[in-house]
Amino acid sequence: MFQPVQKKNFSWALKILTLSVITLLVLCTILSSQWTASTPGVLVPSVAFMNLSSSSEVKFDSPREDPVLNSGIPDHPPFQLDFQSAVVSFPWINDSACQNYEVRLGVNIPPVYLLSFPRSGNSWTRYLVEGATGIFTGSVYNDKTLYKMGYLGEREKPTSKKVLLIKDHLLNQKDLKTDLPVVLLIRNPRNAVASYSDYKTAVKLHKENQHLYRKPKSSSTEEEMRHKILTMISWWEQVATKALTSSTLLVLLYEDIKADPITSVKKILSFLKMTADEKRLQCLARNVKGKVNRGQPEFSPFTAEQEAHFKNATRRVSDLLKSRGMAPLPYPH
Repeated sequence: MFQPVQKKNFSWALKILTLSVITLLVLCTILSSQWTASTPGVLVPSVAFMNLSSSSEVKFDSPREDPVLNSGIPDHPPFQLDFQSAVVSFPWINDSACQNYEVRLGVNIPPVYLLSFPRSGNSWTRYLVEGATGIFTGSVYNDKTLYKMGYLGEREKPTSKKVLLIKDHLLNQKDLKTDLPVVLLIRNPRNAVASYSDYKTAVKLHKENQHLYRKPKSSSTEEEMRHKILTMISWWEQVATKALTSSTLLVLLYEDIKADPITSVKKILSFLKMTADEKRLQCLARNVKGKVNRGQPEFSPFTAEQEAHFKNATRRVSDLLKSRGMAPLPYPH
């Protein structure tokens, strides 16, 4: 015959159950705290950025451990857009699914430099980051051609705190403050030097777009060209060497960006401790080419002397990368 549970026994059972639940919750809290704590070499994006043109957000998972990636810039409040400014662009105006996305100036953005030797994907990377975040990037050069092409952060002073990344090629042996965060772009020096050499001697094909050109026949003497090539190799090495003195650094290869631009831009956003709108990334993937229509260099074999300089410079930069626990360059050295 069924016997009802005595009130006293029921009370004890309830107490034991309550104590068990409390113990379980405490254990879960401790484990959760240990799991989410920052670990050296692993990025934990801590803030969200949302563009008002979409309510969807995606938080990037911590990327796999990458030998050229460190813990990124310090934690910061969410970046804000400057809606009081009339400076705004619509990067995908001809794409009906993406035409409403805006890019604007930011408010109180910490300075982060985007360093590279010329012709290493700097302007294209700026386009990718602007598309992914909705915040303009900047430059130390005030390039009027790039401004007309839609890089509207080009005219902002590097100290304005209105732009997300600041382009610099470290011209004329310019020094770099080691306490500034840096994103360093590296391209195979042979291709970068050949491309920049073509660009400097090019016949411009469009009045409004100085980045569209064709290569003329060289007017330099053999000795002049030899000197120019060796000077550019030295410059390529100096940019990387100075960037590698930064205490907060992300290194990306141009060839990797070209192979997978969306993954590369996610690495930059993680370095900046940002998240992005998933739909913006989808639109960026649909319009990944960018604004700068570069001419294609006509490569000529380098001399044995120049090739030796390329290898030596590449080896020295690779040694610096390895000294910081990063992967060496995959180029011949």
